[in-house]
Amino acid sequence: EAVDWLTERQRLQDERLATSPVQPYSFHVANIFPNFSMIGMGTAFYGRGFIMWQPRGPRLTEVWEWCLVESSAPRAVKERMVFVLSQRQSAAGLVTPDDHENFERLSDALDTGVARDVPFNYSLGEDVEPMESLVAELPGNVRPQISEAYQREFYRHWHRTMTEPA
Repeated sequence: EAVDWLTERQRLQDERLATSPVQPYSFHVANIFPNFSMIGMGTAFYGRGFIMWQPRGPRLTEVWEWCLVESSAPRAVKERMVFVLSQRQSAAGLVTPDDHENFERLSDALDTGVARDVPFNYSLGEDVEPMESLVAELPGNVRPQISEAYQREFYRHWHRTMTEPA
């Protein structure tokens, strides 16, 4: 049953994307203003993580994560999707505890006298223009390489949200 579903899934994906300039990529991560993230892999066996970040204080953030599975998948595949995501992206998983440790150490390093005296630098990639949108109907911008453009845009958007009339 799982093999038949995977075969049909691939056929449908190939059919839908035959003329699209956008092709699936193996790893994806996205942040949506102000506190929503998505993470996953381009495989049928990896559930998609939907994450909501809830600030609870200056040094505390509560994280809620849901695993989305494909509704048409057989039960065995859905269970595998949840298992694989939880093995990597959960409090007891492979990746999340390491990320958490890094975030904690960053917070500790930023809570020093030296850090308070040194301004943040968000200039990485300022000289790189955004690419043309790969899908004209979608808002936002696409960058061809790693940059801090998204951090800069986050703060610009936050400023607009806080200062412009509703």
